[in-house]
Amino acid sequence: MNQTTKKCPGHILIVEDDADHALLIKSSLSPWTKQNKIKMEIVTSLESALEKLSSSSLELILTDYRLPGKSGLELMAEIKNRKLNLPV
Repeated sequence: MNQTTKKCPGHILIVEDDADHALLIKSSLSPWTKQNKIKMEIVTSLESALEKLSSSSLELILTDYRLPGKSGLELMAEIKNRKLNLPV
């Protein structure tokens, strides 16, 4: 029987404007990211996240729903508009 292994994302972008929430997410994921050698990056706005979308190493985005002035849904729409194959 063939067992398929899922590739861990190599670069995760966390979009979170609340510093306490960002720290909680980062500390919760740290053991897993360190074990799997995954880069984790935090940005605080939709605009900053959009700048990072061009990163070829970006493989997963975790986003807050409510961001200053915009929402995580708008980020998802932009990812779809750019036809990026990127889980959010």
